[in-house]
Amino acid sequence: MEITRKILSDSEIVIASHDVYASDALHVATYSSVARVRRLDAMLSDDRHFRRLGQIVNVLTLSEVSSGTVDCCKARGKDASLR
Repeated sequence: MEITRKILSDSEIVIASHDVYASDALHVATYSSVARVRRLDAMLSDDRHFRRLGQIVNVLTLSEVSSGTVDCCKARGKDASLR
């Protein structure tokens, strides 16, 4: 996937508004960019930093997925925009 100026700009917004690492912000901005054109229910990560970004991205951990106790479709109502 190509990292566009829009994704980089959105990453800067995430860094400034949520005080996260640049790499985390880039992952969230990339997820949000793809979620605008494709149906993404959640992002898979065991990184605790993403929990603070719950209003931007729905995060599922490996343990949640492997236990089968999570409804991956619950995220459909989440807003994938950064603003």
